[in-house]
Amino acid sequence: MILCSNKVYVSCDSPVSKVKAWLSNERVVKGIAFLYRVVILLLLVVIGAVVYIGVKQIEQLGHSLVPPPECGPPCPRYWIGYEGKCYYLSRESRDWISSQHYCSSHNASLARIENEELDFVMRLKGKDIYWIGLRRIPNKDWTWTDGGKAT
Repeated sequence: MILCSNKVYVSCDSPVSKVKAWLSNERVVKGIAFLYRVVILLLLVVIGAVVYIGVKQIEQLGHSLVPPPECGPPCPRYWIGYEGKCYYLSRESRDWISSQHYCSSHNASLARIENEELDFVMRLKGKDIYWIGLRRIPNKDWTWTDGGKAT
């Protein structure tokens, strides 16, 4: 009877042994760890840059994506539209009270002119004089027809 035994023999030239030997070198391991950190850092920088650029583009798009004011019917014939309001300049001579009644009969009121529309109204009216919705009750401050104080 024969009893045979064989040792598993790994050649020193095998790829596995080369990798094991290479990874046992401390400098190599430290170098790989350093490269790993550099790669992670670069990935974080790239991700940060992509996020930053994306946010800037969304901000720019956001300005163009702001919905316009709700559209209503256009201004009536002979009225002029500006910034969501309709203006009518009548050539008829009336006093303030009858001018207010005229505007009311057209589902409007004498104009309340805000600072941002003052230039437009001044160009629109030219040298002519028009009634607006500003009034002053004796011994009181100037007020608009809607009750707001004039500034």
